[in-house]
Amino acid sequence: MNRYTIFILLLLLFSCGAKEASEGVISIDLEKSIDGKFSDLFESIEYVLLDNPDESPLVWPYTLKYHAGNFWMRDISTNMIFKYSGNGKILGVIRPMGKGPLEYFQADDFQVFQDSIVLKDSYLKKFISFDHFGTPIREYKFPLNSLHFHKGDGYTLHFSGFTQRNEGYLFQRIAEATKDQLGVFPTDGSKEKLGNAEGPQGFLSVPDSEKLIYLLPQTREIAFFDGTKGSPISILEFDYGAYNLPEELIGQRRGKNDEPNSYVEANGAFLPLKNKYFLFVKQGKENFHYVFLDQDFSLLAQYQNLENDLDGFDLKSFPWASNEQEIFYLMRSVKFYNAYVEIFANQKVKIFPNTIHDFFQRNKEKLVDDNWMIIRLKAKV
Repeated sequence: MNRYTIFILLLLLFSCGAKEASEGVISIDLEKSIDGKFSDLFESIEYVLLDNPDESPLVWPYTLKYHAGNFWMRDISTNMIFKYSGNGKILGVIRPMGKGPLEYFQADDFQVFQDSIVLKDSYLKKFISFDHFGTPIREYKFPLNSLHFHKGDGYTLHFSGFTQRNEGYLFQRIAEATKDQLGVFPTDGSKEKLGNAEGPQGFLSVPDSEKLIYLLPQTREIAFFDGTKGSPISILEFDYGAYNLPEELIGQRRGKNDEPNSYVEANGAFLPLKNKYFLFVKQGKENFHYVFLDQDFSLLAQYQNLENDLDGFDLKSFPWASNEQEIFYLMRSVKFYNAYVEIFANQKVKIFPNTIHDFFQRNKEKLVDDNWMIIRLKAKV
């Protein structure tokens, strides 16, 4: 009896969720998600308001990465890269300066290393590395127009979208020394209608592992790679049964999917934590599922529509990034302000240090401006 059979029998016995696995497919029964509370899954919640300097305003952050206690962000409006401390203080800004040597024009993606950051400019078809203070170190050309990249030891991996430019493969691996290009994970062209779909996360490293993962945007699929060589491992597809978005509706605007319990268009987020994965699923307009899986994709917890019993704030948003223990949400400060006022306007609240009410009182003048904030949830599963 294999581990999947044993797991299915245990789930039937305890009736705590549903998971079946076959080659490359994980089946999840959304009707077995448990109504729960934040405290069932999370130890704490913290709110961080980000500095927004007038000379280099943070306009539209899209890519959020966490590295060694700091947050890094790519602004898709200004093409600037921001470095923040864990409490939201600005530590540095890398700006587009032009099209010359050691300059970049647009920032498509970036990767943070211990002492440097590598930025990709597909317009100029080059990488540029900077130190953590924004000083350029070196640049080198690459031949591919891609959306996301990962730089490994002697290679780079690239995701080129679902258009015909991907040459029949979802990913391309380029050898750094020889520039040899190899297609990875062939595609049958069925996703071309999704075009240049791009998610915010890009390639993600799995903690305490050599694995890389990539959430294929607007799909229910996750690609896994061996990060030591950049070689493919597998593509895992999540199957939500009757709630899978019908194939004929993929890439189209849908009225029915505005209903509360309608289809799952795609995996909302798939984030690696220490020894587990977090899967976030939006079903229709209002149903939010929170699923934790171990590294063998066995179910650890499956909840929906969590009540925030930690501080009462109604957090209905897509998670943006993670580290080994935390899940990060990115939110406009004015949206937080309006939601806070709506929730707590008619309540008598006591203001204690390091609570949501303390955060609101200390920052309410900045919250009503066009600023950004990060919400940190520490997982307990």
